[in-house]
Amino acid sequence: MLDTFLYIRLLKLMCILKGDKCFLAKNILSNGVKKCILMCNIVGDMMIKLLTFSIIAMTIIIVGLYYCHKKITNELTKDKILKVFAILTVIIHYSSLWVDYFITGSAEVENTMLLPIYPCNICMWLLLIIAFMKKKDSFFYKRTTEFLAIVGTICGLIGLFANEIFLSNPNFLDYGSLKGLLSHSTMIFGTLFLLTQGYVKVRTISISVSTIFGLAIFAIDGALINSLFSIFNLPEVNAMYMLDFPIDIPGFNFLTLGIAGVMVVFIVSSIYEFIYLEPQERWYHNLHGNEQKNEYKTE
Repeated sequence: MLDTFLYIRLLKLMCILKGDKCFLAKNILSNGVKKCILMCNIVGDMMIKLLTFSIIAMTIIIVGLYYCHKKITNELTKDKILKVFAILTVIIHYSSLWVDYFITGSAEVENTMLLPIYPCNICMWLLLIIAFMKKKDSFFYKRTTEFLAIVGTICGLIGLFANEIFLSNPNFLDYGSLKGLLSHSTMIFGTLFLLTQGYVKVRTISISVSTIFGLAIFAIDGALINSLFSIFNLPEVNAMYMLDFPIDIPGFNFLTLGIAGVMVVFIVSSIYEFIYLEPQERWYHNLHGNEQKNEYKTE
């Protein structure tokens, strides 16, 4: 961006320069424009590769979920499918260690393989935990399942369509770059499986509470990991983006994003209820009903 402004300033300078100086400025500007165009082409190629893979992956996921919704009705079979994709996500996440070891004879363990540093890391482990939980009527199971179905899916989509590792090395033949796309794809299938196969009912109040519950887990995890790295004098890892938020907007940070996320979930789920549920099933109708009951009691 800075180079672009410099080129524009140089273009204005050309308008008042004469002779050889003008010729030199034109050459500098020409080379700068070529460099800028080349960089744009490179970035464009990277994004095209990433978007192509992501669209293909999402198409396969949607088709698979549609098939499961139409053909699979047995709850035990659904649980088995969820377990398979939860396990597969974890295996793919760590698979680069084995690939690197067998190819090069050594493997480097990244921070994200030791600790759940980023939101997708936590979602991956939570998906595995609930896939094998037997007490499906427990508070933890219900809140975690609803949280993963909504926020887990969003995290997975961000990790798929804006994968930083792949963008830094857009090479499908490099397994280190490819495995992140694969693991996010299997995780998205798992979280959307919860949403579309009857594990979750979209109810505004319940979904909102679950979102707050899940974000609290993010905050506790981030604070704990950042504190551990600080105590042991290790380089900062910016767990949960609590130390350095990637979006450079004044007042926009981990906390404000969480608040905004809860508000968005509340609004979207309210719209869903308004469209798909009967009036008596909507959250504000129940709230009004409770107020009426209280009035009757006071009378």
